[in-house]
Amino acid sequence: MKAIASLSLAALLALPGLLYADGVFTWVDEHGITHYSSSKDTQKARLAELPPIMRGEVKLTNKKLVSCAQHGGVDCPAGADSDGSVICLDGFKNATTRFRFSCNSPRLKVAELVKAENGNPPRVLIRNSNSVAAEKPLVEYRLGSGKTLTFNGPEEIAPFGVGEFTPVEQIEDGEPAYPRKLSLARLTIKCENCSQ
Repeated sequence: MKAIASLSLAALLALPGLLYADGVFTWVDEHGITHYSSSKDTQKARLAELPPIMRGEVKLTNKKLVSCAQHGGVDCPAGADSDGSVICLDGFKNATTRFRFSCNSPRLKVAELVKAENGNPPRVLIRNSNSVAAEKPLVEYRLGSGKTLTFNGPEEIAPFGVGEFTPVEQIEDGEPAYPRKLSLARLTIKCENCSQ
């Protein structure tokens, strides 16, 4: 039994090399063990009948992904198309962008931090990188004292738009209570329809 297992293993290991030969020969020896070889070693050897090598056939489509970039952008308020894709602002319905990924919620991130200069307070520019308007955005800054400084800005940031926020004026000891330079790590950005 060990000999059969050894020969079977040897045959399997040699199989890749055999596939590149002119043919695969097989014979059964006097002990009843089947052998395979790429050469006709004995007179008993015959050309082996092997199953055809199967390969998967994959058809690649030539279809290009279509977005709403050439159609004025995504019209999220129009809802999803019947196939779950977005509808473009010009009414185009063959876009491949999925509605649930594109129109779920706004995506707000800091576009720029502008330091305080010439008597002007620091500013934070927030970009909405999604096609859903950000409703009632809120920008807060945690001061070193542990207090929170709230920033004023627009009531909405349009899809793919930018909103500018400045700190609510607070005076402490006759001086504005905001830092000259802001740290990104101390900022918190929220909005009413942002996903948490």
